[in-house]
Amino acid sequence: MKKYLSLIILVLFSLSLFAEPIIQFEELSYKFEDLKEEEGPHEHNFKFTNIGDVPLIISKVKAG
Repeated sequence: MKKYLSLIILVLFSLSLFAEPIIQFEELSYKFEDLKEEEGPHEHNFKFTNIGDVPLIISKVKAG
C-alpha cells in the first residue's frame, strides 16, 4: 500500500513541475496609422489572459 501511495505522490509532484503560466493576447499588434500630432496623445491597451495552471507574474517591463 505504501508503494502505491508513494507512486501517486511522485506522479502528482512531477505533474506540478510542468505547470506554467501561458499568456494569451486578444491581439498581437496595433497600427497607429493616420494619427495627427495636433490631435494629442493616443494610447492603446493590449488585453491578455493567463490560460496556464499557475499565476503569471509580469516584471521588468520596458516601454518600446
